[in-house]
Amino acid sequence: MTATLSLRWLHAVAGRHAQVHIHTQPRQRGSTQPWPADIHPAARAALAAAGFPQAYAHQVAAWRALQRGASVVLTVPTGAGKSLAYQAPTLDALHRDPHATALYIFPTKALAHDQQAKLRRLGVTTAATYDGDTPSHRRAAVRRQARVLLTNPDMLHVGILPRHPAWQRFWRGLRLVVLDEAHVYRGVFGTHVALVLRRLQRLTAAYGARPRFVLTTATLANPAAFGEALVGHAVTVLRHAVVDRGPRAVVLYNPPLVDPALGLRRSPYDEAVRLTLAAWQHGLQTLVFVPSRRAVERTLRALRQRAPNPQQVAGYRSGYLPAERRAVEEGLRRGHLRAVVTTSALELGVDLAGLDVVLVVGYPGSLAGLRQRFGRAGRGQRAGVAVFVAGPGPIDQYLVQHPDFVLHAEVERALIDPAHPTIATQHFACALAEAPWPLSRPFAGLSAEATAQAAAHWIRRGDAQRRGERVYWIAPRDPAQAVSLRTTDARRVALLEPGPPPRLVGEVEHPAAPRLVHPGAVYRHQGQVYRVRRLDLDRGQAELEPFDDAYDTEPVVQVRLRSLGAPRANREIGGLRVGWGPVEVTEQVVGYRRLAWPDRRLLDMVPLDLPAQVLRTQAYWVAIPAAVWEHLPVAAGGRARRPDYGPTWPAARAAALARDGHRCRVCGATRDLHVHHLRPVRLFAHPADAHRPDNLVTLCARCHRRAEQHVWVRSALAGLSYLMRHLAALHLMCDPRDLGTAIALPWQQQNEPALVVYEAVPGGLGFAAALYEAHDALWRAALARVRACPCDDGCPACVGPGGPQGRGPKAEVHHLLHLTAPDRPRP
Repeated sequence: MTATLSLRWLHAVAGRHAQVHIHTQPRQRGSTQPWPADIHPAARAALAAAGFPQAYAHQVAAWRALQRGASVVLTVPTGAGKSLAYQAPTLDALHRDPHATALYIFPTKALAHDQQAKLRRLGVTTAATYDGDTPSHRRAAVRRQARVLLTNPDMLHVGILPRHPAWQRFWRGLRLVVLDEAHVYRGVFGTHVALVLRRLQRLTAAYGARPRFVLTTATLANPAAFGEALVGHAVTVLRHAVVDRGPRAVVLYNPPLVDPALGLRRSPYDEAVRLTLAAWQHGLQTLVFVPSRRAVERTLRALRQRAPNPQQVAGYRSGYLPAERRAVEEGLRRGHLRAVVTTSALELGVDLAGLDVVLVVGYPGSLAGLRQRFGRAGRGQRAGVAVFVAGPGPIDQYLVQHPDFVLHAEVERALIDPAHPTIATQHFACALAEAPWPLSRPFAGLSAEATAQAAAHWIRRGDAQRRGERVYWIAPRDPAQAVSLRTTDARRVALLEPGPPPRLVGEVEHPAAPRLVHPGAVYRHQGQVYRVRRLDLDRGQAELEPFDDAYDTEPVVQVRLRSLGAPRANREIGGLRVGWGPVEVTEQVVGYRRLAWPDRRLLDMVPLDLPAQVLRTQAYWVAIPAAVWEHLPVAAGGRARRPDYGPTWPAARAAALARDGHRCRVCGATRDLHVHHLRPVRLFAHPADAHRPDNLVTLCARCHRRAEQHVWVRSALAGLSYLMRHLAALHLMCDPRDLGTAIALPWQQQNEPALVVYEAVPGGLGFAAALYEAHDALWRAALARVRACPCDDGCPACVGPGGPQGRGPKAEVHHLLHLTAPDRPRP
């Protein structure tokens, strides 16, 4: 595909049954201008020799802001030449000052190696990578000679800052710090990185350097606040970039329905294979993004079985040897490979200009990430097609039903909290070990009082000591070794694959282990799939085994909630009471669901008995006042669709009435009696199982109506919790695992049932407050998703799959959302 777009291959696959939305973006022409006159002549010559004699406006604007001494956040689309915005000032500094240095921080090793190659093309021979793959015998030479150091946050945290005296030469000359793809640094990981950067700036200041920062990001809704929170000082935001770009078609593709009543569609992976082969037949090169290493290998195998030339199909993911990954990159650049299946490993930065077709299978976790992958299609003057192939989940289905949201909505806010008490206390220990801390100086985002409390914590443990007005680290251990940048709790559960010798796969936080690595759990790490054989919380170990069966797991968690004091904010919207504030969450994993892969149909449930975990965090809640119940359908005569109770019901009903003496068990009435199921019939595989005596109770009509109202509300809130957990993650730009949901019966002093969405992070990171502010948009999005879903009772795409009889709470959820919509006129 060169200068024109053709979608005949896509229409041939879609036929009349797939849902397809196509948005065409016309060719874009950018204007360039000479590099500013104050750039060093040798730097200007190097740029021209590499093919960049002129610059785009945003690159010049970045130069001028840096010359003023400002730090810069460059938030522009993929393919807009972000790298040159920091390469040009780096070249200038290196040519002006023989002692000047620059630090480039990348989220992946692949990005660092790609940038090193680009710097070589610009004539920089003193750039070096320093990461876990750097051989020990080369590290001393890097410390002595490197003028541009390319590393990642983990190595900076654990391998460079704790050994800062060995880097004195580098720190004294530091002029520029670059954080490429900085939107990755959000949530818990971003909070850690912000505190690593505080430690970095403290040390560079001690060596006499005050570097400027350049952050490049995908488009964000809050670049100024995010940049300032990340680096700890004010930043200049540059948003606009008009560059040369060929025409591009963005396609939202929903696989055909195979069972409309159950909402089941064709596998998105099968559709991706069909689309890739169709593009191949039209001479187009295709990059396929999938969410895991297992998906890479399965999709790769299916493609090779059907491809005209299997040698022109390759995979790309973590776990491949560096030489293998470089060969795939080169094969894409030269056109030798016609199709490559990859995880997120090829999403960020690696220069692969001019791909004809990009397929994104499933939502990658953020709109910014989705658009980042779209940007791989048709860079430069080449035309390209970017296709989002929707999976069965609520987020994917919401996106294909709302193309304007995908294409034009303001992207998410990236949220971090450098004042998070748990994480900041951990990094305060790291800072103490790097150099003594004066008690008069607050640490990072902590207040002076909180800093004193952090110091007292480590002194009480015997790891630190106060001498005068300073605190010193005295423990022999290096605290950085115990601080993972991706978790909040210092306690860990090691994930071990049996040997001999046992291999450490990874770690999870101790409080999260029952959810993530309970016995039987399917666990993914860097794309590889494992099943947990056993979990020993006392020893902090989980034993894993490689796993390749076609199902996933989802924990069944019993949650008890307790409000901790007054809400931080609350209001009434649509007849509901909405608020947010501190809560205590007690979680116990009591089992897990096995879900078919990839359509997430419920296969069965397995019971477990694990200890409870207590979490203090922040939550957003939606409470349903009694006044809303008056408008529920059960108040006017029961459920709209009563399930089939089966032939054993009359006898079971008569037995329950006789057992209860033909009296209402609540008020004692003897007329107009009903028999009520404590657990609804639809939750049982066979109706007869629901008719057990311990599940039946005799009630009068009035008490039965109240009981049915409670069942109706519980059912509605259960389905809504499934949907809202996913939609909340979409609006927050976070992983759904960062959030938990629960139904509180009752909630707070009002004694009302409520849906509670809580942060699965001790202390919270600001998600609850953001959800409170976004309530109206979330409620409308939930109603739109339920209305648009073609299923009858509920499915993985809306309120979750139904119970063993296939009946879900879709009707209840729809009625509640419609009745309480923020913009619906109140009666």
